[in-house]
Amino acid sequence: MPAPVNKLPSRTNGGCSKSSPSDEKRAKNGFLTLCRRLITGAMDHVENTPAVTAAKTQHKPCGVGRYFLLVTYVIYAFLTARVYFAWPNLSNLLFRSNAYSWLCTTYLQEGNPDMREEIHGGKRYICEAQNSAVGNIFVTCLAFAFSFSLAAGLLLDYLGPRITAAIGQLMNALAWVLLAFGSESAQTYIAAFIFMGIGSDIGYLPLLSSANLFPGHEGLIVAILGASKSASFAVPTILDKIEAANPGIGLREVSLGYAVIGPGLCFILALILVPYKHFKPWNEFTEMERGGAYHHPIQRVNDSFASIEAHAWRDSFSSFHEGQWPLHAHDGYSGGTASEPGRKAKCYLDVPRPVPSTGPCKKALSEGVGADEEKKRDEEKQKKNGFSDADQAAEVPAIYQATRMSVATGGAGNAETLDQLAGGREEKPASFIRQFTSPYAICIVVYSIIKAIMYAFFTTAAENLLGKEVNDFMGAALPFSLFPCIVIGKVVDMVGIMPILFFLNTCITLAYGFSMIPALPTAYLSAILYICYVSFYSSQSYCFVSDTFSSSHFGKIVGTIHLIAGFLSLLKIPMQKLVVDVFHSVYYYPCLIMLVLCGVNFLVLLLLWCKKRTEPHPFWPQAARDMAKQEAEERRRRAEEKKVQKAKAKQERSKEVELRNQATDV
Repeated sequence: MPAPVNKLPSRTNGGCSKSSPSDEKRAKNGFLTLCRRLITGAMDHVENTPAVTAAKTQHKPCGVGRYFLLVTYVIYAFLTARVYFAWPNLSNLLFRSNAYSWLCTTYLQEGNPDMREEIHGGKRYICEAQNSAVGNIFVTCLAFAFSFSLAAGLLLDYLGPRITAAIGQLMNALAWVLLAFGSESAQTYIAAFIFMGIGSDIGYLPLLSSANLFPGHEGLIVAILGASKSASFAVPTILDKIEAANPGIGLREVSLGYAVIGPGLCFILALILVPYKHFKPWNEFTEMERGGAYHHPIQRVNDSFASIEAHAWRDSFSSFHEGQWPLHAHDGYSGGTASEPGRKAKCYLDVPRPVPSTGPCKKALSEGVGADEEKKRDEEKQKKNGFSDADQAAEVPAIYQATRMSVATGGAGNAETLDQLAGGREEKPASFIRQFTSPYAICIVVYSIIKAIMYAFFTTAAENLLGKEVNDFMGAALPFSLFPCIVIGKVVDMVGIMPILFFLNTCITLAYGFSMIPALPTAYLSAILYICYVSFYSSQSYCFVSDTFSSSHFGKIVGTIHLIAGFLSLLKIPMQKLVVDVFHSVYYYPCLIMLVLCGVNFLVLLLLWCKKRTEPHPFWPQAARDMAKQEAEERRRRAEEKKVQKAKAKQERSKEVELRNQATDV
């Protein structure tokens, strides 16, 4: 389970973290040292407690330093994480290699024009049959990628990071080899992209436990890896430019070369630098602190929901083992209970002294006296230092910290149960069936299915909707989607997920709407809206599920949603046939159909918004719901106070102006 962390106020002792001696010895002048300094500068300092130090210095493959490992993983993710999302450039490679051009033989024999000629439109394809066949490859890849993300997590759970990563890179390498030898006689294109889709998550997920080497900064590390995954959209763009600029190089040479430099290199890195077992989080080392309660400087993951996708999958698959739900729940106290709301403002995480196993609830009760005494001493110290609970509460994000940490990091039931156990009770979450058959789950499943169809249709029809020039722009600009992703993630932290769902659905709606206007500026605007939509495409589900359902079923709920939406996105294939056979490749009416689907999603979101206004977190533990409600009321109270203060200040200013005017008149 990842370490919960929050920014610390200034402290007289131990506020600075120093690198371990082993890391210092390995540090060398040059690029790696620069990267290390940049990363260190971006981090808030965390005190080196025994548990934190043990987490930082745990054994790493080949004895390398943790910063070297991080830089290597960033390169690894960039090379292979999710290259198939850059479909405009991948489809360029396929069209130039004449993939499925044999489907146009009869079309040309009948005297129909080659649509690649400028006089007949200057398209990338010969006929609509070829265009549809190539577009169906992407839809199939997307369907298998999301449907098998559940299996990727299970592989990681049972086989460990190294073997899982190696399997993922073998799949990626096989995908590009099959792509290299695709032809009319050996039609391996669909098989190649199926392996590419499945291999992407299987190869990427094993990297995420490396965040545990940076206690207190897991969110930052996962965000860095997530940014590298988004940057991997640039790989097909690079391959496309290389192939286009060199007449002697074709799809076969490019694919085989990348299979060696990309998945091949990453396969070697997986065998050498990915561990057999996950790197342990800091809270698994707290037994080193025997002898008394220890104040940990780590409270909450300092992350944004922009990295929720990667964060959630890191540990959520342990939720498939129902018996593990309360495990590690007694590692400490985080946040506050319903009966002790002031506790949420504390800036330390109390780690209880280990006691012979008498059950987690009894253990928490037996330590209650010591914890109360320690709490009193802390409050006295805070008063001496000039800190109050109210002051510190202003620095804590206005949402129940422990539960947000648990759902954001996929720690199956960790923080959700801390307060119940600390209070001498344990609350069992609702069953998976009950949660997945609730109106919340049904609505998000419907929303995800429509979302998948709209995304797949726009991606494969972009050239016909926006033109070849704008389609090429989309391919070049997609790697920069990591920037709106970060911004949107920050906004989610501030306003919640529901406004963002409305915003994203508005983006794709406007993208379709502007694509219907035959003008170049509106085509570019449509492309930009599409890129914003893609930047947070898969994170929508993670954020909504984490904000609504129990984290003990997080993996199953998200995995099942992706499984259903992934396979039903294949409905885009018969829809493309409808476009060609019924609408004769005129995309005006298909766009109207997509706009109707956008409207349906707005209705679904409106229903969800009404439900979440009534009960924002229906399957969180009761203590968490109570705390979230209290904090929401506190936010409203503070907002009203600010409003009153502004009104008073305005009245005072107006009075001053009147007094000045009177003095001037006199």
